[in-house]
Amino acid sequence: FETLDVTFIIDEDMKNFMEIFQWLRAMSSTEDLGEERERLQSIFGNTSLYSDATLTILTNNMNASKSVTFRDVFPTSLSSIAFESSVDAIEVITSDVSFQLRDYVIGDVI
Repeated sequence: FETLDVTFIIDEDMKNFMEIFQWLRAMSSTEDLGEERERLQSIFGNTSLYSDATLTILTNNMNASKSVTFRDVFPTSLSSIAFESSVDAIEVITSDVSFQLRDYVIGDVI
């Protein structure tokens, strides 16, 4: 399958960015992964570097319409963060992440 490319808003504590960053780091590090694997186990309940992900597609009235379940996903890239101090208005900070996946299933939301 093609990669799953997602642009997401980084939360104010950067928790969502750091979760993906640490997941990617645990997969690519050649150093001792004991600490990273323990952290992954506390998040996912196991030391697997793969996870399932669900995307809910909304109607124009913001009601759940379809559900896409991606199986055995793992991150392959995470974009940098553009820190801008000269912006006058409050802007959201986003990041792009790409995932590789084994399979996906599209279904109706029950």
